Amino acid sequence: MSSGKQCTERKGHSKENWCKSTQRYYGLSWKQDNISQPEILFIDIQTLLPTDYFVISKTPISMKIGHFTGEIINGSKIMIEIQLETDGSISLLVMGKKIELEKIGIQEKFSMTVSSIESLFKIIKQLSYCSGVNTVELDLPHFEEQVCLVGDENSEQIRYRAKTCCKVLPFKTSNAASSYCGNLKKFKTNVQNKEPKCDTDKKNNNDINFNDINTHDNEIILESKMRNHLAEEVLNNNMLHLMKLYKSSLCDAGTKVDATIEMLQHISVLIQNFKDSRPLTDSSDERIKQNHDVLQWFIQWGKND
Repeated sequence: MSSGKQCTERKGHSKENWCKSTQRYYGLSWKQDNISQPEILFIDIQTLLPTDYFVISKTPISMKIGHFTGEIINGSKIMIEIQLETDGSISLLVMGKKIELEKIGIQEKFSMTVSSIESLFKIIKQLSYCSGVNTVELDLPHFEEQVCLVGDENSEQIRYRAKTCCKVLPFKTSNAASSYCGNLKKFKTNVQNKEPKCDTDKKNNNDINFNDINTHDNEIILESKMRNHLAEEVLNNNMLHLMKLYKSSLCDAGTKVDATIEMLQHISVLIQNFKDSRPLTDSSDERIKQNHDVLQWFIQWGKND
C-alpha cells in the first residue's frame, strides 16, 4: 500500500467501541506493481484493430490505418489516417491536416504491447476532430470491402465498395467480389495471338482456351456498332433534321410527315444513347428513362395499328 500526494491523517472514534479513538488515513491507494507485458511484433498490430478500423497500406517498418468517425461534413465522410512506425512514433492526419498530439495531451510514442495499442485506438476514437461545422450522423451501408486499383493490397490507390453497391467498378481488382469487372475488361481487350496461325487449323487456340476458362461469361456480347450499319448512319439526328426541313418545304401539306418525324425523334434518342461511351452505373440514369419512354411509345404505336 502506498500513500498518495493528498494523504491525510485524522482521529476518529472506533466503530466497534465508541469510547476508543483511532487514527484514520485518507488518500491511501493500493500500490500497483509494474507488471511487464510481452511485446508483440509490429506486423501483429493489424490483428488488434477494432471492427471499424482498416489497414490502408503497410510495409515492414510502417503501417497506415484508417478509421471513419461516423460523421458527414459538407457531404463528405471524415476519415482519420493513423501512421504507425516500428520505432513507436505516431502521426495523425484528418482530411490531410496533421494533428499535433502533444497539444491535446497524447504522447507521440507507443509501446509494442497489447494494452498500449488497444488504448491508443480507443483514445483516437473518442477524440472530437471537427468543430464549428454542421455534422450529420452516418446513415449509409457499412463498407464491405476495400478495392485496390492495381490489385495490390499495399497500394494507396484504393476505393471502397458498399454492401448494396450495384455499380460496375471501372478497374480490375484482386477481390473476388469484383471479379466480374476484370472479366468484362478482358472481353473489351481481346486476347492477341502472338504466334503465327497454322494454315491447316483456322481456329485461334488462345481464344478457345480463354472461352473455356470463362464459361460463365460466354453469353456476354459487347458490340461496338449496331448490327445494321445503315440504321446507325441514316436514322440519326441528321435524318431527323432533313425530315423537318422537308416538312417546312411542304407548307400546309407538311402535316403528312408528322408521324415520320415523331418516329425519327424516338429512334435518334435510342441511337444517341447507344453510341454514348459513358457506362450505365446507376438505375436512376436519365438514359434508362429515355429508353423506357421510347419503348412505351412503340408499344402504344403497335396497339394503334
